[in-house]
Amino acid sequence: MGGVSRERPQCVAWKGCSNFNLIKEPDYGTFEEHNEASMGIQALEAPRHPWTPSKTPPIAFVIVFLTLFFLALFTLYNEAVFAGRKTAIVIDAGSSHSHFTLFTWTDESDIKSIMHCTVQQGISTLDDYDVKNHLETCLLNISRARGLWPSSTRIFLGATAGMRHLSPATADSLMTAVRSSLQDSDFDFRDEGDAAILSGSKEGLYDWITINFLSGVNGENMGVMDMGGASCQLSYECTPTEGNCSSNTMDIYFYNKFRTIFTKSEPCYGINTAHKRYLVDLISKGFYKNKSFSKEIKDPCISYPTHFKKSYLEDNQCTRLMISDSSFDESYSKLSSDFTFSFITANSTSEYYPERPYIIDEYIGEASLYWEFYKILGGKTSFSKLEEHIREQCQRQKESKNHPSDCFKINFIHKLLKDGYKFDQNDDLRFADEFRDISASWSLGFLLAKHEYFRSILNDNPA
Repeated sequence: MGGVSRERPQCVAWKGCSNFNLIKEPDYGTFEEHNEASMGIQALEAPRHPWTPSKTPPIAFVIVFLTLFFLALFTLYNEAVFAGRKTAIVIDAGSSHSHFTLFTWTDESDIKSIMHCTVQQGISTLDDYDVKNHLETCLLNISRARGLWPSSTRIFLGATAGMRHLSPATADSLMTAVRSSLQDSDFDFRDEGDAAILSGSKEGLYDWITINFLSGVNGENMGVMDMGGASCQLSYECTPTEGNCSSNTMDIYFYNKFRTIFTKSEPCYGINTAHKRYLVDLISKGFYKNKSFSKEIKDPCISYPTHFKKSYLEDNQCTRLMISDSSFDESYSKLSSDFTFSFITANSTSEYYPERPYIIDEYIGEASLYWEFYKILGGKTSFSKLEEHIREQCQRQKESKNHPSDCFKINFIHKLLKDGYKFDQNDDLRFADEFRDISASWSLGFLLAKHEYFRSILNDNPA
Protein backbone atom coordinates (compact mmCIF):
# COMPACT_ATOMS: atom_id res chain seq x y z
CA MET A 1 0.00 0.00 0.00
CA GLY A 2 1.55 3.15 -1.31
CA GLY A 3 1.26 5.58 1.59
CA VAL A 4 1.74 3.22 4.45
CA SER A 5 5.03 2.88 6.32
CA ARG A 6 6.21 -0.40 7.75
CA GLU A 7 8.43 -0.95 10.78
CA ARG A 8 11.00 -3.71 10.83
CA PRO A 9 14.31 -4.36 12.60
CA GLN A 10 17.23 -2.97 10.64
CA CYS A 11 20.87 -3.78 11.35
CA VAL A 12 23.04 -0.68 11.63
CA ALA A 13 25.91 -2.01 9.54
CA TRP A 14 28.69 0.27 10.77
CA LYS A 15 28.01 -0.91 14.29
CA GLY A 16 28.82 -4.45 13.35
CA CYS A 17 25.18 -5.50 13.68
CA SER A 18 25.65 -5.74 17.39
CA ASN A 19 22.77 -3.41 18.17
CA PHE A 20 19.37 -3.35 16.45
CA ASN A 21 17.29 -0.18 16.18
CA LEU A 22 13.79 0.41 14.77
CA ILE A 23 13.91 2.79 11.82
CA LYS A 24 10.94 4.04 9.80
CA GLU A 25 11.16 2.78 6.22
CA PRO A 26 9.07 5.03 3.91
CA ASP A 27 7.39 3.73 0.77
CA TYR A 28 9.04 6.39 -1.36
CA GLY A 29 12.55 5.12 -2.09
CA THR A 30 15.57 5.60 0.15
CA PHE A 31 17.10 8.61 1.84
CA GLU A 32 20.08 8.43 -0.48
CA GLU A 33 17.81 9.04 -3.49
CA HIS A 34 16.57 12.39 -2.23
CA ASN A 35 18.20 15.71 -1.59
CA GLU A 36 17.83 15.96 2.16
CA ALA A 37 18.31 19.72 2.16
CA SER A 38 15.59 20.38 -0.45
CA MET A 39 13.17 17.93 1.19
CA GLY A 40 13.78 19.45 4.62
CA ILE A 41 14.53 16.04 5.95
CA GLN A 42 17.37 15.57 8.43
CA ALA A 43 19.51 12.47 8.17
CA LEU A 44 18.33 9.90 10.62
CA GLU A 45 20.85 8.57 13.10
CA ALA A 46 20.14 5.54 15.13
CA PRO A 47 20.25 6.28 18.86
CA ARG A 48 23.55 5.07 20.37
CA HIS A 49 23.31 2.52 23.13
CA PRO A 50 25.44 3.55 26.11
CA TRP A 51 27.62 0.43 25.70
CA THR A 52 28.07 0.74 21.95
CA PRO A 53 31.71 1.51 21.06
CA SER A 54 32.43 4.55 18.90
CA LYS A 55 33.95 4.26 15.46
CA THR A 56 37.33 5.57 16.72
CA PRO A 57 38.84 3.83 19.79
CA PRO A 58 39.58 6.24 22.68
CA ILE A 59 43.14 7.64 22.80
CA ALA A 60 43.61 6.27 26.32
CA PHE A 61 42.85 2.75 25.08
CA VAL A 62 45.43 3.09 22.30
CA ILE A 63 48.08 4.35 24.72
CA VAL A 64 47.44 1.54 27.20
CA PHE A 65 47.52 -1.07 24.43
CA LEU A 66 50.79 0.22 22.98
CA THR A 67 52.35 0.51 26.44
CA LEU A 68 51.48 -3.09 27.29
CA PHE A 69 52.66 -4.26 23.88
CA PHE A 70 56.07 -2.62 24.12
CA LEU A 71 56.45 -3.65 27.76
CA ALA A 72 55.82 -7.26 26.79
CA LEU A 73 58.23 -6.92 23.88
CA PHE A 74 60.88 -5.34 26.15
CA THR A 75 60.44 -8.10 28.74
CA LEU A 76 60.80 -10.83 26.10
CA TYR A 77 63.90 -9.11 24.73
CA ASN A 78 65.51 -8.88 28.16
CA GLU A 79 64.61 -12.48 28.98
CA ALA A 80 66.47 -13.46 25.82
CA VAL A 81 69.42 -11.20 26.65
CA PHE A 82 69.69 -12.41 30.26
CA ALA A 83 68.94 -16.06 29.55
CA GLY A 84 71.68 -18.12 31.14
CA ARG A 85 73.26 -15.12 32.90
CA LYS A 86 73.97 -15.07 36.61
CA THR A 87 73.36 -11.99 38.75
CA ALA A 88 74.44 -10.73 42.16
CA ILE A 89 74.23 -7.55 44.22
CA VAL A 90 77.17 -6.26 46.27
CA ILE A 91 76.59 -3.55 48.88
CA ASP A 92 79.57 -1.42 49.87
CA ALA A 93 78.56 -0.20 53.34
CA GLY A 94 81.03 2.64 53.82
CA SER A 95 81.43 5.23 56.55
CA SER A 96 79.49 7.95 54.71
CA HIS A 97 77.15 6.04 52.35
CA SER A 98 76.04 2.62 51.12
CA HIS A 99 76.60 1.86 47.44
CA PHE A 100 74.73 -0.97 45.67
CA THR A 101 76.08 -2.58 42.47
CA LEU A 102 74.25 -5.19 40.40
CA PHE A 103 76.64 -7.49 38.53
CA THR A 104 75.76 -9.93 35.74
CA TRP A 105 77.82 -12.50 33.84
CA THR A 106 77.76 -15.71 31.81
CA ASP A 107 81.41 -16.47 32.56
CA GLU A 108 84.35 -14.62 34.06
CA SER A 109 85.27 -13.05 30.72
CA ASP A 110 82.16 -10.87 30.36
CA ILE A 111 81.21 -9.71 33.83
CA LYS A 112 79.36 -6.38 33.80
CA SER A 113 77.86 -3.94 36.29
CA ILE A 114 74.43 -2.93 35.03
CA MET A 115 72.83 -1.00 37.88
CA HIS A 116 74.01 1.27 40.70
CA CYS A 117 72.24 2.88 43.64
CA THR A 118 73.61 4.96 46.52
CA VAL A 119 72.11 5.87 49.90
CA GLN A 120 73.81 8.65 51.83
CA GLN A 121 74.89 8.13 55.46
CA GLY A 122 76.84 5.15 56.68
CA ILE A 123 75.27 2.20 58.47
CA SER A 124 77.70 2.81 61.32
CA THR A 125 75.88 6.09 62.11
CA LEU A 126 72.43 4.48 62.36
CA ASP A 127 70.40 2.92 65.14
CA ASP A 128 69.44 -0.73 64.68
CA TYR A 129 65.82 0.11 63.84
CA ASP A 130 66.88 2.49 61.03
CA VAL A 131 68.92 -0.11 59.14
CA LYS A 132 65.99 -1.71 57.32
CA ASN A 133 64.71 1.60 55.91
CA HIS A 134 68.26 2.58 54.94
CA LEU A 135 68.78 -0.59 52.88
CA GLU A 136 65.24 -0.73 51.45
CA THR A 137 65.69 2.55 49.60
CA CYS A 138 67.90 0.88 47.00
CA LEU A 139 66.62 -2.69 47.38
CA LEU A 140 63.14 -1.57 46.33
CA ASN A 141 64.53 0.28 43.31
CA ILE A 142 66.37 -2.84 42.21
CA SER A 143 63.35 -5.05 42.93
CA ARG A 144 61.14 -2.91 40.70
CA ALA A 145 63.43 -3.70 37.79
CA ARG A 146 63.42 -7.45 38.44
CA GLY A 147 62.03 -8.10 34.95
CA LEU A 148 65.50 -7.37 33.60
CA TRP A 149 67.17 -10.44 35.11
CA PRO A 150 66.46 -13.85 36.61
CA SER A 151 64.38 -14.02 39.78
CA SER A 152 67.14 -15.59 41.88
CA THR A 153 69.85 -13.00 42.58
CA ARG A 154 72.51 -13.44 45.27
CA ILE A 155 73.15 -10.51 47.61
CA PHE A 156 76.30 -9.68 49.59
CA LEU A 157 77.26 -6.83 51.92
CA GLY A 158 80.69 -5.72 53.07
CA ALA A 159 81.05 -3.08 55.80
CA THR A 160 84.29 -1.12 56.04
CA ALA A 161 86.10 1.31 58.35
CA GLY A 162 83.02 3.05 59.74
CA MET A 163 81.90 -0.26 61.24
CA ARG A 164 85.44 -1.28 62.22
CA HIS A 165 85.67 1.82 64.42
CA LEU A 166 82.62 0.87 66.51
CA SER A 167 82.69 -1.13 69.70
CA PRO A 168 82.25 -4.89 69.11
CA ALA A 169 78.85 -4.89 70.82
CA THR A 170 77.50 -1.99 68.73
CA ALA A 171 78.90 -3.44 65.50
CA ASP A 172 77.42 -6.89 66.22
CA SER A 173 74.00 -5.40 66.95
CA LEU A 174 74.01 -3.41 63.71
CA MET A 175 75.15 -6.40 61.66
CA THR A 176 72.33 -8.49 63.13
CA ALA A 177 69.89 -5.84 61.88
CA VAL A 178 71.64 -5.82 58.48
CA ARG A 179 71.38 -9.60 58.06
CA SER A 180 67.74 -9.61 59.13
CA SER A 181 66.93 -6.93 56.54
CA LEU A 182 68.72 -8.79 53.74
CA GLN A 183 67.03 -12.06 54.76
CA ASP A 184 63.63 -10.34 54.40
CA SER A 185 64.48 -8.87 50.98
CA ASP A 186 63.47 -10.30 47.60
CA PHE A 187 67.03 -11.51 47.00
CA ASP A 188 68.99 -14.65 47.82
CA PHE A 189 70.79 -14.05 51.12
CA ARG A 190 72.22 -17.38 52.28
CA ASP A 191 74.32 -17.09 55.44
CA GLU A 192 75.99 -14.71 57.87
CA GLY A 193 79.22 -14.69 55.90
CA ASP A 194 77.44 -13.01 52.99
CA ALA A 195 77.20 -9.84 55.13
CA ALA A 196 80.40 -9.14 57.03
CA ILE A 197 82.64 -6.41 58.40
CA LEU A 198 85.78 -6.52 56.26
CA SER A 199 89.15 -6.17 57.91
CA GLY A 200 91.32 -3.39 56.49
CA SER A 201 93.64 -5.98 54.95
CA LYS A 202 90.75 -7.79 53.26
CA GLU A 203 89.41 -4.52 51.91
CA GLY A 204 92.80 -3.77 50.36
CA LEU A 205 93.07 -7.32 49.02
CA TYR A 206 89.67 -7.10 47.30
CA ASP A 207 90.73 -3.75 45.81
CA TRP A 208 93.77 -5.47 44.31
CA ILE A 209 91.72 -8.43 43.05
CA THR A 210 89.20 -6.15 41.30
CA ILE A 211 91.79 -4.19 39.34
CA ASN A 212 94.03 -7.14 38.44
CA PHE A 213 91.07 -9.35 37.51
CA LEU A 214 89.91 -6.67 35.08
CA SER A 215 93.46 -6.24 33.82
CA GLY A 216 93.37 -9.92 32.84
CA VAL A 217 95.60 -12.92 33.36
CA ASN A 218 98.15 -11.57 30.88
CA GLY A 219 97.58 -7.92 31.69
CA GLU A 220 99.64 -5.36 33.57
CA ASN A 221 100.54 -5.90 37.21
CA MET A 222 98.66 -3.17 39.04
CA GLY A 223 99.14 -1.76 42.52
CA VAL A 224 96.08 -0.20 44.13
CA MET A 225 95.58 2.70 46.52
CA ASP A 226 92.16 3.28 48.05
CA MET A 227 91.00 6.07 50.34
CA GLY A 228 87.54 6.15 51.84
CA GLY A 229 86.05 8.40 54.48
CA ALA A 230 87.63 6.64 57.46
CA SER A 231 90.66 4.64 56.25
CA CYS A 232 93.14 4.20 53.40
CA GLN A 233 94.66 1.06 51.88
CA LEU A 234 97.67 0.17 49.75
CA SER A 235 98.04 -3.23 48.09
CA TYR A 236 100.34 -4.79 45.49
CA GLU A 237 101.86 -8.15 44.61
CA CYS A 238 105.25 -8.78 46.18
CA THR A 239 107.89 -11.54 46.10
CA PRO A 240 108.97 -12.91 49.51
CA THR A 241 112.25 -14.30 48.17
CA GLU A 242 113.27 -10.84 46.96
CA GLY A 243 112.67 -9.20 50.33
CA ASN A 244 109.99 -6.76 49.20
CA CYS A 245 107.28 -8.22 51.41
CA SER A 246 106.66 -7.83 55.14
CA SER A 247 104.37 -9.37 57.70
CA ASN A 248 101.41 -7.50 56.18
CA THR A 249 100.79 -10.01 53.40
CA MET A 250 98.07 -12.42 52.35
CA ASP A 251 98.45 -15.51 50.17
CA ILE A 252 95.84 -16.18 47.51
CA TYR A 253 95.30 -18.50 44.56
CA PHE A 254 94.51 -16.30 41.56
CA TYR A 255 94.53 -17.10 37.85
CA ASN A 256 96.22 -20.51 38.24
CA LYS A 257 98.98 -19.17 40.44
CA PHE A 258 99.69 -18.78 44.16
CA ARG A 259 100.49 -15.14 44.87
CA THR A 260 101.58 -13.07 47.86
CA ILE A 261 99.82 -9.72 48.17
CA PHE A 262 101.10 -6.95 50.40
CA THR A 263 98.04 -5.17 51.80
CA LYS A 264 97.87 -2.70 54.65
CA SER A 265 95.10 -0.46 55.89
CA GLU A 266 95.49 2.71 57.96
CA PRO A 267 92.48 3.39 60.21
CA CYS A 268 91.59 7.06 60.79
CA TYR A 269 93.51 8.14 57.68
CA GLY A 270 90.43 8.36 55.47
CA ILE A 271 89.74 11.78 53.99
CA ASN A 272 86.93 12.67 56.43
CA THR A 273 88.57 11.41 59.62
CA ALA A 274 91.86 13.06 58.64
CA HIS A 275 90.12 16.41 58.19
CA LYS A 276 88.40 16.13 61.57
CA ARG A 277 91.68 15.27 63.28
CA TYR A 278 93.32 18.22 61.58
CA LEU A 279 90.64 20.65 62.82
CA VAL A 280 90.85 19.28 66.36
CA ASP A 281 94.61 19.80 66.22
CA LEU A 282 94.20 23.44 65.10
CA ILE A 283 91.71 24.12 67.89
CA SER A 284 93.91 22.45 70.52
CA LYS A 285 97.04 24.34 69.46
CA GLY A 286 95.09 27.60 69.43
CA PHE A 287 93.95 26.92 72.98
CA TYR A 288 97.45 26.19 74.26
CA LYS A 289 98.82 29.26 72.49
CA ASN A 290 96.15 31.73 73.63
CA LYS A 291 95.13 30.04 76.91
CA SER A 292 91.51 30.20 75.75
CA PHE A 293 89.26 28.97 72.97
CA SER A 294 89.09 31.57 70.23
CA LYS A 295 86.03 31.92 68.01
CA GLU A 296 88.37 32.46 65.06
CA ILE A 297 91.18 30.08 64.16
CA LYS A 298 93.66 30.60 61.34
CA ASP A 299 93.71 27.75 58.84
CA PRO A 300 96.17 27.77 55.88
CA CYS A 301 94.29 24.94 54.17
CA ILE A 302 90.94 26.61 53.44
CA SER A 303 90.06 29.12 50.72
CA TYR A 304 87.65 31.42 52.60
CA PRO A 305 86.26 31.89 56.15
CA THR A 306 84.20 28.85 57.02
CA HIS A 307 82.17 27.85 60.06
CA PHE A 308 82.54 24.27 61.23
CA LYS A 309 80.15 23.00 63.86
CA LYS A 310 81.86 21.26 66.68
CA SER A 311 79.25 18.54 66.16
CA TYR A 312 81.27 17.82 63.01
CA LEU A 313 83.98 16.76 65.45
CA GLU A 314 81.94 15.90 68.54
CA ASP A 315 78.29 15.57 69.47
CA ASN A 316 77.32 19.18 70.34
CA GLN A 317 76.46 22.44 68.60
CA CYS A 318 79.45 24.73 69.30
CA THR A 319 81.06 26.31 66.25
CA ARG A 320 84.43 27.75 65.30
CA LEU A 321 85.19 30.09 62.41
CA MET A 322 88.24 28.96 60.46
CA ILE A 323 89.96 32.04 58.98
CA SER A 324 91.33 31.58 55.47
CA ASP A 325 95.08 31.81 55.02
CA SER A 326 95.23 29.64 51.92
CA SER A 327 98.76 28.69 50.92
CA PHE A 328 100.22 25.48 49.52
CA ASP A 329 103.51 25.88 51.39
CA GLU A 330 101.91 26.69 54.74
CA SER A 331 99.25 24.02 54.32
CA TYR A 332 101.80 21.31 53.53
CA SER A 333 104.08 22.54 56.31
CA LYS A 334 101.18 22.49 58.76
CA LEU A 335 100.37 18.91 57.86
CA SER A 336 104.03 17.92 58.13
CA SER A 337 104.40 19.37 61.62
CA ASP A 338 100.98 18.62 63.09
CA PHE A 339 100.23 15.16 61.69
CA THR A 340 102.26 12.46 63.41
CA PHE A 341 101.50 9.72 60.84
CA SER A 342 102.62 6.91 63.13
CA PHE A 343 102.73 4.47 60.24
CA ILE A 344 105.04 6.83 58.33
CA THR A 345 107.50 6.86 61.23
CA ALA A 346 107.68 3.10 61.04
CA ASN A 347 108.54 3.43 57.36
CA SER A 348 112.18 4.15 58.14
CA THR A 349 112.60 0.61 59.44
CA SER A 350 110.73 -0.88 56.46
CA GLU A 351 108.76 -2.90 58.98
CA TYR A 352 105.36 -1.84 57.69
CA TYR A 353 106.00 -0.43 54.23
CA PRO A 354 108.96 -2.19 52.65
CA GLU A 355 110.54 -0.95 49.47
CA ARG A 356 107.95 -1.41 46.77
CA PRO A 357 108.86 -3.77 43.92
CA TYR A 358 109.35 -2.22 40.50
CA ILE A 359 107.49 -5.03 38.77
CA ILE A 360 104.40 -2.87 39.34
CA ASP A 361 103.40 -1.34 36.01
CA GLU A 362 101.10 1.29 37.43
CA TYR A 363 99.27 2.33 40.60
CA ILE A 364 95.53 2.95 40.48
CA GLY A 365 94.10 5.55 42.90
CA GLU A 366 90.45 4.96 43.81
CA ALA A 367 87.62 6.64 45.72
CA SER A 368 88.74 9.92 47.39
CA LEU A 369 92.07 9.73 45.58
CA TYR A 370 90.09 9.88 42.34
CA TRP A 371 87.54 12.48 43.42
CA GLU A 372 90.13 14.91 44.78
CA PHE A 373 92.80 14.52 42.10
CA TYR A 374 90.91 13.75 38.91
CA LYS A 375 89.35 17.21 38.74
CA ILE A 376 92.80 18.86 38.74
CA LEU A 377 94.99 16.21 37.14
CA GLY A 378 92.84 14.18 34.80
CA GLY A 379 93.12 10.42 34.64
CA LYS A 380 96.85 9.78 34.58
CA THR A 381 99.97 11.63 35.70
CA SER A 382 103.49 11.13 36.94
CA PHE A 383 104.22 11.80 40.58
CA SER A 384 106.73 14.48 39.59
CA LYS A 385 103.89 16.65 38.19
CA LEU A 386 101.68 16.19 41.22
CA GLU A 387 103.13 18.88 43.48
CA GLU A 388 103.06 21.49 40.72
CA HIS A 389 99.36 20.89 40.06
CA ILE A 390 98.50 20.94 43.77
CA ARG A 391 100.28 24.27 44.27
CA GLU A 392 98.31 25.80 41.37
CA GLN A 393 95.03 24.42 42.73
CA CYS A 394 95.57 25.91 46.20
CA GLN A 395 96.39 29.29 44.64
CA ARG A 396 93.18 29.20 42.56
CA GLN A 397 91.16 28.33 45.65
CA LYS A 398 91.88 31.71 47.20
CA GLU A 399 89.43 33.22 44.70
CA SER A 400 86.80 30.48 45.04
CA LYS A 401 84.08 29.83 47.59
CA ASN A 402 83.46 26.31 46.34
CA HIS A 403 84.77 23.35 48.33
CA PRO A 404 86.75 25.31 50.94
CA SER A 405 88.56 22.22 52.25
CA ASP A 406 89.95 21.04 48.90
CA CYS A 407 93.42 22.46 49.56
CA PHE A 408 93.62 20.46 52.78
CA LYS A 409 92.46 17.27 51.08
CA ILE A 410 94.90 17.33 48.18
CA ASN A 411 97.79 18.32 50.46
CA PHE A 412 96.93 15.51 52.85
CA ILE A 413 96.82 12.96 50.04
CA HIS A 414 100.06 14.31 48.58
CA LYS A 415 101.78 13.97 51.96
CA LEU A 416 100.42 10.44 52.35
CA LEU A 417 101.76 9.39 48.95
CA LYS A 418 105.13 11.09 49.29
CA ASP A 419 106.04 10.69 52.96
CA GLY A 420 103.95 7.65 53.79
CA TYR A 421 104.02 5.41 50.75
CA LYS A 422 107.32 6.84 49.43
CA PHE A 423 106.15 7.52 45.90
CA ASP A 424 108.60 9.46 43.75
CA GLN A 425 109.18 10.61 40.18
CA ASN A 426 109.59 7.01 39.00
CA ASP A 427 105.98 6.12 39.80
CA ASP A 428 103.13 6.35 37.32
CA LEU A 429 99.77 7.10 38.91
CA ARG A 430 96.31 6.80 37.47
CA PHE A 431 93.23 8.09 39.26
CA ALA A 432 90.17 6.12 38.25
CA ASP A 433 86.51 5.86 39.13
CA GLU A 434 86.05 2.99 36.66
CA PHE A 435 88.38 0.41 35.19
CA ARG A 436 87.28 -1.45 32.05
CA ASP A 437 83.72 -0.15 32.61
CA ILE A 438 83.54 -1.60 36.14
CA SER A 439 83.63 0.52 39.30
CA ALA A 440 87.18 0.76 40.66
CA SER A 441 86.51 -0.50 44.18
CA TRP A 442 86.70 -3.64 46.29
CA SER A 443 83.11 -4.69 45.42
CA LEU A 444 83.95 -6.92 42.45
CA GLY A 445 86.85 -8.55 44.31
CA PHE A 446 84.50 -9.29 47.20
CA LEU A 447 82.02 -10.90 44.79
CA LEU A 448 84.74 -13.04 43.20
CA ALA A 449 85.85 -14.25 46.62
CA LYS A 450 82.33 -14.95 47.91
CA HIS A 451 80.49 -16.46 44.94
CA GLU A 452 81.15 -20.14 44.36
CA TYR A 453 81.02 -19.63 40.58
CA PHE A 454 84.51 -18.08 40.64
CA ARG A 455 86.22 -20.72 42.78
CA SER A 456 88.21 -21.96 39.78
CA ILE A 457 90.03 -18.64 39.34
CA LEU A 458 90.18 -17.29 42.90
CA ASN A 459 90.59 -18.61 46.41
CA ASP A 460 91.42 -15.95 48.98
CA ASN A 461 92.00 -18.58 51.68
CA PRO A 462 94.07 -21.31 50.00
CA ALA A 463 95.10 -24.24 52.18
